[in-house]
Formats: sequence, structure tokens, C-alpha cells
Amino acid sequence: MGNTIAFEVRFFWEISPRETHIFSKYVEPSDILHRTTATAAFHNSKEHFDPPKCHLKTRVAILIKIMKWIKWEDNLDAFIMWVYGPAGAGKSVITQTIAEMCEDEMILFASSFFSRNDSSHSTVNSLITTIAYQITLNLPHMRDTILGAIECDPLIFSKSFAVQFKSLIVTSLHSLVEAGYFSDPTSRRLVIIDGLDGCSDPKVQKNILEVLSNAQQQHQLPLNFLFTSRLEQHISFAFNTGMLPSVTTHIALDESYLPDEDIRLFLTDKF
Repeated sequence: MGNTIAFEVRFFWEISPRETHIFSKYVEPSDILHRTTATAAFHNSKEHFDPPKCHLKTRVAILIKIMKWIKWEDNLDAFIMWVYGPAGAGKSVITQTIAEMCEDEMILFASSFFSRNDSSHSTVNSLITTIAYQITLNLPHMRDTILGAIECDPLIFSKSFAVQFKSLIVTSLHSLVEAGYFSDPTSRRLVIIDGLDGCSDPKVQKNILEVLSNAQQQHQLPLNFLFTSRLEQHISFAFNTGMLPSVTTHIALDESYLPDEDIRLFLTDKF
């Protein structure tokens, strides 16, 4: 018995220094950001090879309406747009097209596509990292600030969505706003969150909307947020309660946009 105890004590003391050394090893902030980013959620991810886009001359009225809102030519009080419709209505096709159009015009800040069928982007866990990574590419002025925030708190991505958004996005943007970087209204940027209903927890879906809208109102961020989802009751309720109705414009993918005519045009062109 005595020999066994002595061996266990020696083993503990022999292995502890090695474990301490491993866990105290410095990790670059960019490495932390990269390994927690859901690359499959990008609109231009390799997971979306040959992604569906709006066929030429289809969905024209919807695309024009969305682009006018993005460019601050319409609905000036609304910094959130909600595009909703049933499964198969073309929500992701529209956001894919908008993302590519805005990327070409250099006004896309970030995009994140939720998916019910992919655990890497079916929760909120990687949403801020996915957005923050794209911001470091699309607006390099914010790269050092975002990486600096991660270096100050390497465990930032284990904290709440609200804390992550404030630390990485709001703080970084605020310094640029104060410096006059976004003084021109046309310099606003777009964040796309497609398939909000694909986020696995309805309470989290509501929290995402509340955090983004509250931060926007408190800090006057130069951002527009484009959401798409199915018309689920809890999401509809969230968009129509509190402060969200006053800052949100809606597009329903229903018969008012003549989908049958778009289908006819598509089939005619293909045949």
C-alpha cells in the first residue's frame, strides 16, 4: 500500500509541470479568431460551391428595394430589414445575390448563413467570430482593434453574445466613427444574417435581435442588418415588440412580388 501511494504522488509531481507549460503557451489572437470561425457560414464558402443566385431578370423588384435600403435611399429610420417567407421561397437565393452585389461595391461588412443541418453554424457560438473575421478583411482599419481585444481577453468567445459584440464590434467601430470615417451616410456597411430560424434556440434568436438593435440605438453604429427567416411565430413576435418595429422594415416573399412571373421567365430561358 505504501509503495503504491508513493508512486502516485511522484507521478503527479512529474506530470504537473508539463501540463502547466502546455496550458500557459501563448496563442496568437489571430489563431484564436481563425479556429473559432465557422467558415461554412460565409456566403462565398467552398461549402457553397456554385451557390444558387437569382436568375437574370428575376426578383428584380425585391433586389432593387433591398439595395435602395442598403444605400440609405429608402426607409431612413430602419437599420434592420427582415425578409421572410416559407421554405423554398428563395430567401437564401436573394441574400446570396445581395451579398455578391454588395461585395462588388465594397459595402459588405460580413455575412453569416445559419444552417439547421450543420452543427458548425446552427448555433450562436460562432456568429461573432464569423462576423469579426470578415470585418478584419473587409475593413482592415478594424483588424488591430479586434485582435487587440482578443489578446486582452483570450477567452472572449466563451462569454455572452452581448459581451462579444460590444468588445469586438462596437468598441472597434466607435473609434472609427469618432474619427469621422463614416461621416458620409453612404459609407454605411451591411451585415447579412441569413436563416435566423436555423439557429437552434428560439430564445437565442430573440437575443440576437435585441443585442444588435440595442447596440445600434445606443452607439449609432454605421451598419444595416439584413435578416431572413421563415415566418415563425416567435420570430414574428420578436420583430413586432419592443423597439424593433420602429427600426425594422419588412419584405414578405408572397404573391405581391409576382413569383409566378419569375418562374415563367426562368423556365422560358432554360428551355
